[in-house]
Amino acid sequence: MAPQVAICIITCKRPEGLARLLDALGRLTFCEDRPEPLGIIVVDNDSSASSKSVCETQTTTLPWPLDYVTEPKRGIPFARNTAFAVAVNDKNDLVAFIDDDEIPEPNWLDELLRVQRIYDADVVAGPVLSDLGPSPPAWAVEGGFYERRRFATGSPIENAFTGNVLFRTRTVTAALGSRPFNEEMALTGGTDAYLSKELLLRGAKMIWADTAIVTETVPPSRMSAHWLLRRAFRAGVSRALTTRQLSPTRLDRLRCAMLGPLHIGRGIARLPLSVIRGKHRSLAAARDAAFGAGLVAGSLGYHYDEYTTVHGS
Repeated sequence: MAPQVAICIITCKRPEGLARLLDALGRLTFCEDRPEPLGIIVVDNDSSASSKSVCETQTTTLPWPLDYVTEPKRGIPFARNTAFAVAVNDKNDLVAFIDDDEIPEPNWLDELLRVQRIYDADVVAGPVLSDLGPSPPAWAVEGGFYERRRFATGSPIENAFTGNVLFRTRTVTAALGSRPFNEEMALTGGTDAYLSKELLLRGAKMIWADTAIVTETVPPSRMSAHWLLRRAFRAGVSRALTTRQLSPTRLDRLRCAMLGPLHIGRGIARLPLSVIRGKHRSLAAARDAAFGAGLVAGSLGYHYDEYTTVHGS
C-alpha cells in the first residue's frame, strides 16, 4: 500500500515565492504508485497571515488538498514544529519539507520516496541548486559560494536540511515527539542540523538522493560579502551550540572550540595573497575566519539571531 505523505512548507512574507512553489508542486509526477493521500501543509509564520490569500487561490487549482495554518510565534523551529505536528495528527507516514523560495523538479518527491523505499531510510535528503539570476556577480560564480555538496544516491549522510528532506514520521516521533525541532534556536538557524545530530545519535538511517532536485532562487540581498560573512558566522555558532548540547564527551566539545582559532588563523593567513588573486579568493578567506569566529562565539554560549530579516518575496 502506498504511504500517506505530507509536504510541509514554512513561509513568512514571501507570497510570490510561495505561489511559484505551490504551482510547481501541482505539476509533480510519479513513475510508480502515487502517494495516497498526498497533502500539502503550509504554515505561515507571519501573524498577519500574509500568505492566506495565496493559499486560498492555489487551493482551487492544486490536485492535492492544502491545509493552511498560522504560527504567530516568530521563529523557524516553531513553524516547523507546527507543520510536523499537523502532519503527525493527520497520520502521515512520511513528511517532506521544502522551502518557500525553492522550485522542485517534477520528479522531486517521487525520487525521495523511491530512495526511501529502496534503502528503508528514516531520513532522505536531496540537493538544493542555486539560481543566481541572469547576471550574478563574477565573484559569486567563481567562488562557488552558493553551491552545496552533493553525494552519490544511497550515500549515508550526517546532515539533512529542511530545504529538501523526507522524514519517516514514526522514527522522529519515537525519538523526539511531534515537535522535534529545537525551539531554543528560534532565530539562530541550524535547527535542521541539530535535529539531524539528534536522530543520528538515536541510530536513524540517513541517506542521500541525488536525483531529488530542488532549485533555490537567490535574491540580490543575499549576493553580498556582508551576507556571506554573516551566514558563515551563524553556521559556526550553530555548529558549536549543537556540539555543546549534543556531543557526548567533553573532548568533543573541546575539539570544536579549538577548531575556531584554527579557522580564524587560516583565514587571516590566506587574506594577503588572496587579495591579489581576486575578490572570490579574499571572500573565501574571510568566510573561513568568520566561521571560526562563530565557532568560538558558539562555544562560549553566544546565540546569533540571523532570521529576523526576510530575504526575497
